[in-house]
Amino acid sequence: MGLNNVESGFLVGATIHDVAQVVGAGYSISEEAGVIATYVKILRVALLPIVMLVTMLSFRGAQQQRVGIPWFLPMFAGCAMVANLGLLPAPLLALLNVFSRWCLVIAISALGVKTSLARIVKGLCCANQLTDMAPLSPDGFSPRSL
Repeated sequence: MGLNNVESGFLVGATIHDVAQVVGAGYSISEEAGVIATYVKILRVALLPIVMLVTMLSFRGAQQQRVGIPWFLPMFAGCAMVANLGLLPAPLLALLNVFSRWCLVIAISALGVKTSLARIVKGLCCANQLTDMAPLSPDGFSPRSL
């Protein structure tokens, strides 16, 4: 794309969802891109509560019902403060970090459990019938479609 290290780092930090993936992708480009990517991602995370509050306040009059703060927002802020103020011993933080990762694995697995393998196979079979299993040539065109 012709981007320099700063531009690449900004693009990576602004577009990739997971912090660990941002760090890995940024540093795979260069040291400078990794620093910029990490900074942009952390800035995005830090601005999330502000964006949430502004959004909530801007839609407050548009609804009849009361708009409250989502429960995860104060929990996130509280956990961030507790973790960074040194109120908990390092071994407990390490244990909580492992617990957090397992919760993420369970959540992603739950999404997979809701996936119907039968529907995927059926979809693949239908897709194969539509394409008639024609192999692609090196230029990307099927010989049967020419």
